[in-house]
Amino acid sequence: MVGGYPAISTTTLPVALFRSTAVSRSNNRDVQARLCALGAGLAVLPAAIGDNTQGIERVSVNEQPPQRTIWVGYHRDLRRLARLRAFLDVAIARYVS
Repeated sequence: MVGGYPAISTTTLPVALFRSTAVSRSNNRDVQARLCALGAGLAVLPAAIGDNTQGIERVSVNEQPPQRTIWVGYHRDLRRLARLRAFLDVAIARYVS
């Protein structure tokens, strides 16, 4: 696992690890974690997966990775719904921290 950052860009991996190449591609984080545990190489994984997968070590890239913008879409009719606002407040607070 590289860095353990939840929002790292996969373009950071080759830059951080000079001369690295992709040996496998998958959009399934569990598959990526399993491949790493089996010795297939490195992956950019969320800390929640990497920290809980046996056989994976965190590797520091010595720099803060770029962040992603996250969009939340919901129907216009729901914008004044109190429980939606409560959810968004919690989600935003957790993402920012």
